[in-house]
Amino acid sequence: MAYGASGQPVTPGFWATVERVTSGGGAAVSGTSCGNIAAMDELLHDEQGGVAGASGVAVGVKPGTILTVAGTGKEAPRKGVGEESEGDGNKATAARLRHPYATKWGPAGSFFFCADNRVRKVGPEGTISSVFGVGDTAMPSGVAGEAAAYFYVADSDNNQVFRIGTDGSRRRVAGNGQRRDEVHGKAQGDGGKALEAPLYGPRDIAVDQAGNMYLADGYRVRRISTDQTIDTVAGNGGYERAPDGSKATETGLPGITGIAVDWAGNLYIADNEDDRVRKVAHGIITVVAGTGKPGFAGDGGKAVDAELDDPGKLACDGAGNLYIADKENLRVRMVTPDGRISTVAGNGTRGSAGDGGPATAAQLNIISGLACDRAGNLLIADYPEHRVRLVVRTTAPPPKSRPVKAISGFSHLNNQHARPGEPFGQPLQVEARDTNGKMVPAARIRFEVDAATGSTFKVNPKPDRAAEVFTSDKGLATAPELVAGPTPGKAIITVTAPDSKGHAPAHYTAHVDRAT
Repeated sequence: MAYGASGQPVTPGFWATVERVTSGGGAAVSGTSCGNIAAMDELLHDEQGGVAGASGVAVGVKPGTILTVAGTGKEAPRKGVGEESEGDGNKATAARLRHPYATKWGPAGSFFFCADNRVRKVGPEGTISSVFGVGDTAMPSGVAGEAAAYFYVADSDNNQVFRIGTDGSRRRVAGNGQRRDEVHGKAQGDGGKALEAPLYGPRDIAVDQAGNMYLADGYRVRRISTDQTIDTVAGNGGYERAPDGSKATETGLPGITGIAVDWAGNLYIADNEDDRVRKVAHGIITVVAGTGKPGFAGDGGKAVDAELDDPGKLACDGAGNLYIADKENLRVRMVTPDGRISTVAGNGTRGSAGDGGPATAAQLNIISGLACDRAGNLLIADYPEHRVRLVVRTTAPPPKSRPVKAISGFSHLNNQHARPGEPFGQPLQVEARDTNGKMVPAARIRFEVDAATGSTFKVNPKPDRAAEVFTSDKGLATAPELVAGPTPGKAIITVTAPDSKGHAPAHYTAHVDRAT
């Protein structure tokens, strides 16, 4: 039997499929994922780099085992506009697929992937369906941010991004349908409304915990904030790469092949033109994996000293591990929070053999999609093998963070002023420390502003007086942007660590001025 976050039964068919393949025992969904986008139901959401999903763990299946969860390995015929996708309404493992890519986890153990110009969904019971692209000429290039009511799809051919409702509704949220020119410097549309901005064939998409969307758009990564404005956060449209420690917007990124955002809000960018993966944190870009020399070397050592060959799609789990599709090496590699690299799937030979055994002994071909839930269950889309495969819990469960005993302001809103409807200029950032005064990473921090002024944080699906984030690997937590409410006066923000007992809440004050 499978169980969701509330302890209520979930349809067990999908995990029963796992049981049959492995001759293991029963199956269970253990815990929930927390990441990409604001939760809309009790099953919460996650992924780091993309769609949210429950943490599925098959009892009796050894961690690190690889299984096929969609596709037979045979190519499905191309379908035209309006034609039903092959296999819809049946078991995903019995359906032929056509070149799957861009897979993402969904709620309650479901998952999504693109194939044959459509977005397909596999429910927790293992049934496959088409949820986007059947009735039009869209070219979906990425899926992200699936919650209870909607998810996002990037359409590279039409230079647009859509929000797709589970009720079948579709709303354009970015891109005016025009292809922009890629020039060195400011991108067309930056600073304006995302709906009015031209795009450059967006190739990948991710959503962070606060609801901000990131697009791999030409030679840069652009962010669509919750107020629907668009800006560049990495890349300057040029070719020349700046050294480590530079501003992310002052470097060239001509070879972006994948992006991901972790639960702490760090952005990761794969660049296949110099065989490296970079990280953007607080606007600064640094290399986290790869030497710039194509090859395969370095497992067990520092990721920055390891060789990659054509890094592609990226994913993150809840323990802070980064996953890299090392395409020409036919492997998936993992970088731990302390910067060590190892192989978690693929033996370096092309094919699809190995189901039911260790993922590191299995064959892979062209890895065209990665997704990982908080617990480390890894989905791999394999383009020419016409399959989506699952590596069961590639990592140990995320460790519980140390108890937080003190919260203090690193930079805060005290004595800042804003008029009604205006954002406060300085975000509230706090640090969490344990009893020994050491910073605590991966701690859940709650920010809540009182109701007196009507001020709210910018979070999805709508502004709220409360917001929760996790501390970074350095123990820092940054609140979403606070917008002044309609009533002049003091806005009191209370900060707590909900998972820790015995700490004193921290309080900060902002001032809402009268409108002039």
